[in-house]
Amino acid sequence: MNVSRPEPHQKVPKEAKRVFEGVIYDVYQWQQKMFDGSTQSFETLRKKKDSVVVIPVTVDGRIILLDQLQPGWQSSLVGFVCGVIDSGEEPLAAAERELREETGYKAAHCTLWSVRQFTGKTDWALYTFIAHGCEAVGEPAADGGEKLSVRYVSFDEMMEIILKDDFRNPDVALSMLQMCAKSGGREALKKELGL
Repeated sequence: MNVSRPEPHQKVPKEAKRVFEGVIYDVYQWQQKMFDGSTQSFETLRKKKDSVVVIPVTVDGRIILLDQLQPGWQSSLVGFVCGVIDSGEEPLAAAERELREETGYKAAHCTLWSVRQFTGKTDWALYTFIAHGCEAVGEPAADGGEKLSVRYVSFDEMMEIILKDDFRNPDVALSMLQMCAKSGGREALKKELGL
């Protein structure tokens, strides 16, 4: 699957200086000409690795969510399978790998549901996949920085959970809610999920 990476909403100009180089993020800064002719300092955060989100649907029509805790978090969050795309890895391969690592499940097939830049001031692409026909093939193999617990929910339960403050994937929740707000949207979303 060849998927083009979306352009950031705000491109980093050639004259921008990298003012911070981190392990996960770099920060770029430059003088931006404003509409009134004045200039102001602008900054953009560039994530070094893009991310995938996976919405897993089991063969019996349940949706898999994860309760997740990471070091330094105040409390656990609930959300879909997600993780970074490793260097040289395609988004689909990353989605399949993260699904297996975090849940112990493998999908019959995955479909790209959306690809977008995360926010206006960040250069960070987010690829969202629906994993259809998921079946258990082993135990989860979370890394040392994750405590994960698999949760199985119905479509209606998922729609309630995505509205809660502790839902980890608000961008995906917004896309789902926007779809459901349209006439016939709820049924269309269920169809895309294979339910």
